[in-house]
Amino acid sequence: MWFAVGDRQLHIGVEAEFVPAQKAHPALRLADCEALEGLASRLAEAGVEVTWADAAELPGASRFYAHDPWGNRLELIAYA
Repeated sequence: MWFAVGDRQLHIGVEAEFVPAQKAHPALRLADCEALEGLASRLAEAGVEVTWADAAELPGASRFYAHDPWGNRLELIAYA
């Protein structure tokens, strides 16, 4: 499956013997912190566990982690 937003593309495929990685993950950048917080709220309301990262780890950034329905870890990030 291919997703396109503006001039960016995200390609997603499947493997027959897929096992989600424990640490490796893609990071998706949102336009701003307000959009990030809104997404976190919508995911939490839908029952998705949202884990916010320690702000001191990456100064100037807000970010959280969530898992997709197949167990893949996703990082969602926005810069102040």
